[in-house]
Amino acid sequence: MSSFEISLIALVCLVGGFLLGVWLQFLLPEHHLSDDSKDTFKLGSGMVATMSALILGLLVSSAKNSFDAVNLSIAQNGAKIVQLDHLLAEYGPETHAIRDQLKESVFEYTTVGSNFNLPLHWRLLEGMIATAGLLTFAWSTGILMTLAQEFQDQRMQWFQRRHEPKK
Repeated sequence: MSSFEISLIALVCLVGGFLLGVWLQFLLPEHHLSDDSKDTFKLGSGMVATMSALILGLLVSSAKNSFDAVNLSIAQNGAKIVQLDHLLAEYGPETHAIRDQLKESVFEYTTVGSNFNLPLHWRLLEGMIATAGLLTFAWSTGILMTLAQEFQDQRMQWFQRRHEPKK
């Protein structure tokens, strides 16, 4: 089942639930529509909304932690590649072929085989640029996750202020 089909099913269920609620409103006896019943329903709805927000917050937090771990791994691997290249350079000209293979493999991995080629003496820069691009992408995603969390926190504060008992 594709994601579009799942989304369509979810939409149909939501619209169906809404229409069922509108239809049931006219069938319910009057005592079910009293203020006490409405308050009980509001309390239940508030509980569901709070639990949904909590679960969504935990989901975002878990995704951010996983993303941070992968981001750290990418940065460490990039540093290890640069360190390996410098170490091989210290061994002299006999490691030139290995260094070229290292640079070529970093180039192929980071550019996915594109035709853009820098001059030979700039090849290590390609790997560094690709790593910087990955880090920039990671940073942007981290910022978006932080903004989403801040938005959710503000929404919860607004919801709590709105549903505080009036004195």
